[in-house]
Amino acid sequence: MVLAFVAVLARPLRMGRFTWRPAIAHRHLRTRPVLIELLPDSVEVFEGKPFVHEFTVPADASNAVCKGEFTVEPRPQGHVNMLVVTAAGLQQWRQLFSSGNREATRDVSASGGVLYHASETIAESFEVKLAPGTYDVVFEFSGSADEPSDHYGGDGIGVPSRDVRSRIALSYDLPNEEYK
Repeated sequence: MVLAFVAVLARPLRMGRFTWRPAIAHRHLRTRPVLIELLPDSVEVFEGKPFVHEFTVPADASNAVCKGEFTVEPRPQGHVNMLVVTAAGLQQWRQLFSSGNREATRDVSASGGVLYHASETIAESFEVKLAPGTYDVVFEFSGSADEPSDHYGGDGIGVPSRDVRSRIALSYDLPNEEYK
């Protein structure tokens, strides 16, 4: 009885135009997909203190993509910079940013360390293809050089901040270990 049930589950199931194939039928595939949500739904970014999240694409991964979208509150003054950088690019960017260089992102972009940059925006969608290696997603809010800092603070003492609501994921294919 149990064997008959398993045999039924191992066959494709036809539903109108669509065919559902159980995982057992995909053992012949050379790769298996991986999807990782990189960030929580909401991140608070304080003025002058970038939010940085490191992630790694494994050496045996293929077709790696960092893809997502984000919005920033409060609107309309909720502008942030968002970057996807290599590990080396992050080090360069931090050195320039800590020295007060407002052009840090542009300078690191010229060296190839920044793979994606959304400048002073309140919403963005993006997709970046990646090779195996270590990367960082960075959200940075530095206020405006021309205007005084605003009063939107989230830490109780008035340090201006921005609430970034994101859906950012990393996807890639790994070799299927069952395929030999």
